[in-house]
Amino acid sequence: MSPKAVLTAQVTTFAISETSILTRCSIENQLSIGGRAIDLTRPELPKDLEVYIDSLDEQGRVTYISGYFELRDTRLKFDAIGMEGYGGPNIAATLSEETLGALRQIGLNHEDIDELITALQRKIMEGEAHIELRRNLEPSEDKTEYKKQSG
Repeated sequence: MSPKAVLTAQVTTFAISETSILTRCSIENQLSIGGRAIDLTRPELPKDLEVYIDSLDEQGRVTYISGYFELRDTRLKFDAIGMEGYGGPNIAATLSEETLGALRQIGLNHEDIDELITALQRKIMEGEAHIELRRNLEPSEDKTEYKKQSG
C-alpha cells in the first residue's frame, strides 16, 4: 500500500459585488505523510546576496545567462542556462572552480554552496536579479557612439 499525503487548505469566499467574487485560499503550509507533518514553506532568500545578469543569449527554448553575484562584499561570476519546459521555466546555475574556491575561502562549506546556488537560481526565477546587460559594440558603432558623445 502506498503512503497517503494530505494537504491542509482553507478556502474562503468573499462577495465583493453582485458581479464579482473574490476567493482567497490559504494553504497552511503543511503536508502530512503517514501522520508526520512536513513544512512546505520556502526558506527566505539571503538578504546579503545580490544577483546581477549582464548577458543573455536566447536560442530557441534555451537562454544562456551570465553575470555575477555579490555576497559578503565579494563579487563572483556565474553562468546559467534557462530552459522553457512543459512544467514551466527552469534555471540551472553553475559556478567555476575559481568561484567555488573563493566561496570556500570566505568560509562556505559544500552544503552552504548548494544553498547559495539554490538561492541564486530562485532570485533569477522570482525576478529579484538586477538586469544590467553589456552592450557589445561593433568597431564602426563604437566610433559613431564616440562622435555622438563628443559632438
